[in-house]
Amino acid sequence: MFRIALSVLLATTPPAPVQTHAVVDSLVTRITRAWGTPPRGGWCAEWNVVRGDSSALQAATAEISGSERVGIYTITVRRERFAAPVLVGRLRVGRERDEAVAAHQIARGAILGETDVLLQHSLVWGAPDSDVPLSLTDIIGTEARRVLRSGEPIRAIDVVSAPVVFAGDSVTAEIVRGGVRLALVGRALHNASLGGRVAIRLDRGRRFAGVATGRNTVRLD
Repeated sequence: MFRIALSVLLATTPPAPVQTHAVVDSLVTRITRAWGTPPRGGWCAEWNVVRGDSSALQAATAEISGSERVGIYTITVRRERFAAPVLVGRLRVGRERDEAVAAHQIARGAILGETDVLLQHSLVWGAPDSDVPLSLTDIIGTEARRVLRSGEPIRAIDVVSAPVVFAGDSVTAEIVRGGVRLALVGRALHNASLGGRVAIRLDRGRRFAGVATGRNTVRLD
């Protein structure tokens, strides 16, 4: 299934006939053959006649050149090989998707809440990439690794798990030896997310290291 928007760049070019939809469908199929499973709702395509006779569009004889990265292709139709084109068109192919964007400028190190993120419906041209958009659930509660501008898509590389241990906070440090559990109290020397390494200092100045297991809780090595 393809969603197609037909438009004409030159006012003198006659409107594209109805059968053009089927031909463009065929061209989109050729272009997206290696793009994997079509998205929900199908691929999106935009067809424009640059010059020539729009009724000359034939899938079997059309020459396709362009970039799958940006999804823009030049479609050329000739009556004979090496002859002058009877039709030159522009075809864009892409897909619709929902992606999370920053609702406003977000400072580096900020913990993202519900008011910081918006879900934006957008049309993305070109072949799908490996950069899968994050969901709101994936983002809420994470920490911004850099400044995020208002309206900017939020990628996996832009956020990290929020700290559960904060530098300077009092933490409970647990150590288990031979079935015996000992709880100590110290201060964290730096931030750490869940499962991250953290060093603590006890009241007498001794330093230990361990893994953050919860809010201000550390399991010592």
